[in-house]
Amino acid sequence: MLVAVVALAALRTAQVSGRIVAQDSDTVAAEALAQSAVEYGLSAIAADLNWRTDYPAQMRVGPISLGGGTISFSIVDDVDGNLTNNDYDSVRISGTGQVHDAVRIYSVHCTTHAAITSLQIPAAFGKSVTLSGMAIGGPSPIVISSNTNISASSVNFGVAATLQSTSVANVSINGCSGAATTIATGTRQLPDPVHVFDYYQSQATSISIANVPTDVNGIHIMQLGVLSPGSNPYGATTNPQGIYVINCSGAVLQIANMRIVGTLIVLNPGAGSGTAQSNYMAPATANFPALMVMGDWLLASTASNLTDNANTGDATTPAVNYNPPSTPYLGA
Repeated sequence: MLVAVVALAALRTAQVSGRIVAQDSDTVAAEALAQSAVEYGLSAIAADLNWRTDYPAQMRVGPISLGGGTISFSIVDDVDGNLTNNDYDSVRISGTGQVHDAVRIYSVHCTTHAAITSLQIPAAFGKSVTLSGMAIGGPSPIVISSNTNISASSVNFGVAATLQSTSVANVSINGCSGAATTIATGTRQLPDPVHVFDYYQSQATSISIANVPTDVNGIHIMQLGVLSPGSNPYGATTNPQGIYVINCSGAVLQIANMRIVGTLIVLNPGAGSGTAQSNYMAPATANFPALMVMGDWLLASTASNLTDNANTGDATTPAVNYNPPSTPYLGA
């Protein structure tokens, strides 16, 4: 009887030890799966620009089978609980790993980086800005900023404008019409001058400067047309994101009476290059710039609206349609 009792006790101990070992193994596996669940959540965010609305707060994604167990994750706005009301609120991703009865949860606190401050307003400059004899308009108030000084003379502000610099003393307004105010602001952060063009150039469709017509003075002029994802008057290939690059190689390039819906990159423009007359520029892809220039560029404009015209004054382009089916204005 004693031998039988000892044998049963040893067997029971072996069973308990076996379960403990199995549970320890499940726990280790669940921990690894919990980390994988967090990484899966981070990957889901990176792949979805609309993740704040596509993954409602505390909605659990999963369980998904993985490695002999399951993973799942959820996202919570740990500032105010509302994922959609502020793109810059930090969030917490909680990842759950489960193997049999073993459950482990890991969470990661994620903070966002606000856009660099120069991209939070319509126009920001690192150096001095002179606005003279021009019209500035638009559908809403405009802000123009300089990290050094800004001067406006004989400008027709057709929309409420705010001129900013590091000090009010660095802003001057003389002989201007319309509502323009001055305020002091801190130095605005500008894009990295070394690499800011890299991504856009890698995605761009190249336009040869030779394909841009010249006037009698040999100045290349982009005019009386539409450049967009669906329209490229200067080449056979369009770009789905509307990103185009022109290397002027020192030649003078002017843009006049053009509608550009996309991102135009101008490299190495010659002296006197810039915009003139009336132009309408807007990015085709949200959060992309409309115009990027590596070099000196003159911004000039008239007070005339950019409109379809059956009498352009140009013999080679007797009429122009700025609202073609390929690039509908405001969707119509």
